[in-house]
Amino acid sequence: MPRVLLPASLVIVLLASACGATSSRTQPIVVGPTAQRDPERLLEETLAATRSAGYLPRDVDPLRGEYRVVAHAHGTRGLPVFLIVQVYRDGWVRVIPAGPGARRDSTHVHVPPEVVREHERLGIVLRGALAQAGGAR
Repeated sequence: MPRVLLPASLVIVLLASACGATSSRTQPIVVGPTAQRDPERLLEETLAATRSAGYLPRDVDPLRGEYRVVAHAHGTRGLPVFLIVQVYRDGWVRVIPAGPGARRDSTHVHVPPEVVREHERLGIVLRGALAQAGGAR
């Protein structure tokens, strides 16, 4: 059987297109400042909103004001992605994808488009819930 050699440029284009089709860039979503300045109460409000969005918060750390949820969509190579929620004392909330199915560079997180949409939806849920609870921008 004869061997078929593909030009190197075609191989590079095929590999690049395959990688690009499975990954999108996103940045942290930041909500706030909220009117709620008590970090414990703000954490409770974000946990309630997260649960109402269908997530089960894991590894809740009240001292750091942080918890994570497992994204419903899978990350790169089918690996899990966590959506990390961080509550800050001055009323800000940050949500960012992380974990084995996410890849970070200096400014962005690279995850599949489905995870980007899920990340954005959780940010919208938190913004709405915190606005109802006392004002979030």
